[in-house]
Amino acid sequence: MINKSGSTIADTTLDTITVQNIEAEAENDPSLKELAKIHAQMRKGENGFGSYKTITSSGEKTKEQKMFIAYAPVPNTDGWIIAVTAPQLNYLAAAHKAMAINIAVIAVSVLISMITALLLANNIGNPMKACANVCSCLLREIWKHQCRK
Repeated sequence: MINKSGSTIADTTLDTITVQNIEAEAENDPSLKELAKIHAQMRKGENGFGSYKTITSSGEKTKEQKMFIAYAPVPNTDGWIIAVTAPQLNYLAAAHKAMAINIAVIAVSVLISMITALLLANNIGNPMKACANVCSCLLREIWKHQCRK
């Protein structure tokens, strides 16, 4: 939650309350630019939704995480805005799993269809080949018989 000047007034991290202003910090930290733009929209009193990237460091590892954010002004306050954030993976994991399942089902269906088509083609084609061979032999015999006359 931020106030009309952009200062954090409520957060899950107690250390940031009343001392953090993302827009001011973004001037020195380019990784906060996306979030600062969202904070600027929030301070205009707009309802909205957006996404940004957050970078966290633990030891030598740096991890970039994409986040969703939804925000709205708090009624009957002096410009307070509440925002809720969540990692995109929380929402997209189910979609990615569903896509993988769909691709697997489609691949298996295509494979089964190809096998079925080959079997049907052989069931139709083999008798036709046999018939063509018989006709060919018959024509050769007719031709030999007519040539002897």
